[in-house]
Amino acid sequence: MNLNAAMTEARLLMDSGQAVMLVSGSGMGKSQSAVAEAKRWVEAGKARKSKRGYSITFLATHTPPDMVGYKFRGDRDVIVDVDADGKPVTRRVTVDDPSCPLWYISTEGAPAFCYDEFMIIFDEYGQAEPDVKRSAAEVTLSGGTPPWYAPNPRCMMLTNEGSRYGVTKDFDFAVARRTSLRITGDIEASLMHMDKPYVHRGRKWQIMPVIKAWAAQNPQLLFEKEPDVQGAWCNPRQLYAYDRYLQDKFAATGVQEADVNAIDVGAGTVGMPATQSIVSHLQFQLQLPSYADVIADPMNCDVPTRADLQMLMAYQLSGYAQLEDLDPCIKYIQRLPKDMAVTFISSLLRRDYKGLVNSAPMQAWISKNATLISVISSLSQ
Repeated sequence: MNLNAAMTEARLLMDSGQAVMLVSGSGMGKSQSAVAEAKRWVEAGKARKSKRGYSITFLATHTPPDMVGYKFRGDRDVIVDVDADGKPVTRRVTVDDPSCPLWYISTEGAPAFCYDEFMIIFDEYGQAEPDVKRSAAEVTLSGGTPPWYAPNPRCMMLTNEGSRYGVTKDFDFAVARRTSLRITGDIEASLMHMDKPYVHRGRKWQIMPVIKAWAAQNPQLLFEKEPDVQGAWCNPRQLYAYDRYLQDKFAATGVQEADVNAIDVGAGTVGMPATQSIVSHLQFQLQLPSYADVIADPMNCDVPTRADLQMLMAYQLSGYAQLEDLDPCIKYIQRLPKDMAVTFISSLLRRDYKGLVNSAPMQAWISKNATLISVISSLSQ
């Protein structure tokens, strides 16, 4: 199933008390989607007056003591009897007293017992040592190990598959404690994510329309298989990384073209086949009217005749359109084939649904085009 469907099913599974593991090749967006789901779940808890927290643990770097806590000497006063005066008689017992494990600490730095509900995310589960997986199995089933149990726990694991990723031996008793969902590349799901702004290391980003259009036309490269000889290849995560680099490169040079250095960077980020295709696609922008040209004269501005350029134009407008410019943008897009209108409005509203859907030009356009009503309805979910 695609990533969006997998996250929907994962949510239902965790609601029902079942641990879930998302499985895919590298760079498909599992980690980002898991964190987004955790944040959504935390926010949803506020409406129910339930304090929720979550932790993210990179299991590939863990050892067994990291999972159950490092043991220290502890003492317990145990009531063993009651004396003639009704007072308890205690006996001091020496016990193992494990430290609080890292998976029990939330992203806010608080232990899980500080919350009403707690989500545990185990990233890179497959690369964990076998003994770590043994310990993790009890956490995924019961929400912890003695004495550290998360309140009303939910558990999600993320892993790549295949020996090339360093995946280690797993165990049947661990497999039997979870539901595994295999994620496959899906261009429509990826385009939905590309339409939305995102934050990476403190900066807010929006993937460039030209890269989005490239992905729509080249899904076989976006979901490229790992090369036979180890090296860079294209996947959604790496494409986002190259897009961020290109945005800063273009801003620094003032030129929307890839030079020799940008090609070398691309080869080391998304691999040479994808880089060559992206560089060629960037040239298409030179054949299109600018955003300023469209706003200035939407009815007489040039309209591309090639289907690939029409798609790029639809993505360009949806990526740059502002509320005050919607009227000329809509006038221009109506001069393109009708399927380009669906591409434009879907990408536009996924970028900023609340800010644009109720504008006068948008509502006037929708009221005259029944095809767009179903599109708008699906985007409002």
